[in-house]
Amino acid sequence: MVVAVGDVVSRETLVAGIPVDVRIVDMMTLRRSIDSTNYPSRRVFKVKNPAGVIAMEAWNVIKEALRAKDAVVWVDGEEDLLTLPCVLESPDGAIVLYGQPREGLVVVRSSREKKREVRALLDRMAREEVAG
Repeated sequence: MVVAVGDVVSRETLVAGIPVDVRIVDMMTLRRSIDSTNYPSRRVFKVKNPAGVIAMEAWNVIKEALRAKDAVVWVDGEEDLLTLPCVLESPDGAIVLYGQPREGLVVVRSSREKKREVRALLDRMAREEVAG
C-alpha cells in the first residue's frame, strides 16, 4: 500500500506513474492555493480539518479511505498533520509519502516501531475536547 499526503507529492506521483492507493490533498502548497488535479480513484472523500489539528472526523475518513484502497481525500483546511494517522492506521509495510517543503520527499514505511514513534509524538501534542 502507498499513501501520498500533500498536493505536490500526489501530483508528482501521478505524473510519474507511481501507483498510489490513497491520496490526501488540500489544494494548497506552501500556504498558497494551487489548481486542483484530477486524481482517478474509485472513492472520493471530503473532510474538514483545521490547520494545526488532527480532527477525529478526518482520522475516521483516513481509516475508511485506507480500507477502500483506491481513494482520494479532499481536505477543507490543512492536511499536513494527517500523515500521522496515515502511518498509524496503515498496515505494516505500507509506504507513506509526504513532502518536506524546500527539502524533498519523505518516505516512511509503516511498522510497529514507526507506529510507536508516532504514538509517542501524538502523546506529546495538546488535546482539546470538542463539544458535540
